[in-house]
Amino acid sequence: MSTENRDSAGRVVVVLDAGTTEGYRTARALLADGCRVVATDRHAAALVRILHDQSADRLFLLAADDSQRNLVLAKAKARFGRVDSVIRPAALPLVLSA
Repeated sequence: MSTENRDSAGRVVVVLDAGTTEGYRTARALLADGCRVVATDRHAAALVRILHDQSADRLFLLAADDSQRNLVLAKAKARFGRVDSVIRPAALPLVLSA
């Protein structure tokens, strides 16, 4: 019997700052719900612990910072075909330039 949430299964979610404690928890919860996750953090080493027991076809790790948001979205779309949502779990302010 599957424990995946039917509403979440297959969704593509970008998790910003996934190397933080909240980011890690969010990414793992989304994966458990059946989402495909693009986990980003400016430090690649911080992302490695998310890999444990995860399928590579549902998880994409990307070292990037806020200034590279267009690159993150482009790589996410190239990998999974679309992006359904972008989440910043730690609720840190996201500075967008005009």
